[in-house]
Amino acid sequence: MTEAKPGAFAQWNLSRVILPRPSLLYGLTPYGIGTPYVESLGSYLSRLAEAHVVSLSRLILQIRSGSRPIRVPRSSLRYAYPANGLGKDSEILLRNLEAATGRSRLHVLTLSVLDGAISHPSVFRTTEAWCPGCLERWRATDAPVYSPLLWALRMVKVCPVHVFLLRDRCPHCQSQFATLRAWALPGYCSICSQWLGTFDVPVSSGSADDDRYDLWAATSVGELLAALPRLPSDNLPAVLRANLQRCLNQTEGATKERLAALAGAGPCNFQAWTSGRIRPTLDHLCRLAYQINLPLIQLFQCVPAEWRGPDHLGQETDNLRVRFRSEPRIERGELRRILEAVLTENPAPSVAEVARRLKFRRTQTLWSREAELCRRIAVRRRESGLRPCATGQLYPRSKRRHAEATLRGYLAGKSPPSINEIASKMGYKGSGGIRERFPELCSAIVAKRKQQVL
Repeated sequence: MTEAKPGAFAQWNLSRVILPRPSLLYGLTPYGIGTPYVESLGSYLSRLAEAHVVSLSRLILQIRSGSRPIRVPRSSLRYAYPANGLGKDSEILLRNLEAATGRSRLHVLTLSVLDGAISHPSVFRTTEAWCPGCLERWRATDAPVYSPLLWALRMVKVCPVHVFLLRDRCPHCQSQFATLRAWALPGYCSICSQWLGTFDVPVSSGSADDDRYDLWAATSVGELLAALPRLPSDNLPAVLRANLQRCLNQTEGATKERLAALAGAGPCNFQAWTSGRIRPTLDHLCRLAYQINLPLIQLFQCVPAEWRGPDHLGQETDNLRVRFRSEPRIERGELRRILEAVLTENPAPSVAEVARRLKFRRTQTLWSREAELCRRIAVRRRESGLRPCATGQLYPRSKRRHAEATLRGYLAGKSPPSINEIASKMGYKGSGGIRERFPELCSAIVAKRKQQVL
């Protein structure tokens, strides 16, 4: 019998092995991270519920019960809009989902990186949308079927791969359905459970300019979604404001009013964007970048110092038709002549009455264009001794009472939305009119929201 030599056997490691703590849910791998077709968080939740053989409402109830153990809404439709980012509910849902699955960096499936830089209302669709060509191609090649974040954005109308219009109505039952229904599956209708993919889709029948912009917008937003993991989330609002200012400085003949018109916004919006008073929408930024021939991603990264705007900017904006114009097309000389004639009228009109006579949508727009003449009109009106109510109301009394009752109803609620969200739900394009007409109610709503945050 041969004697074993020392060191001939492997050494055993007798130290204690610390196993990782098991997660509450199975951590699925998200699809498409770092690509224009990154998966949305709503799609990830649907696949997670399918993997655990539970409904979406039961899954969300289990995820949210950690932060709100007393009462959690059982309906998953409440989280259909904020599931993909932007807002307090989205942040809570995202944080609890990362803790439940043991996966970090799930925020790249949402627009939470852009929170604070862009406006919240009207970013996401309220119903599911899809490209039938992509779904059919994925099924034919045995690729994973999911819903990209690109399809959830309201401003994206076409698929950048197949140039198909995104559909939002089932071709079998003609139904529209929300993103997070009880037994939703990516690629299937949540109402009739039929497959939604096909290659037999008609192309867009719109104008050539609209089709060109829709394709450019879908491609540019896809590039932005692919770059979300690399964007600086801590100072992104300041970076965006600085880049907008560079666009103004490096474009020959550009003014703040011209750039705002190119973006499809009001004449005073660009100044408010660069000062940080209000946040631009993603649609406005995309339209501005398209008009000045600048990649959308550079507005969130850095506008090169050697970049220069188009030379024909001045000629284009002179005949540009703004969709939501806040003022009539009146030249400055003609407007000054009209206001100087108003100073000789008897009885003296107010600035609001003059703005209504000239068909301005807001009195502040008239003040921004001719502040000195408006000041003289206001002084003359005040010295005339006429009561403010003698000129009539700028808004009908019935609409004012309805708007006031709506604001008081939101104020009485436990968790009132922001003023911008309230204005969007009431059909306003911005919150300036509500803040001007009801300053006390708006201040009370803002104070209540701050108190809840504290």
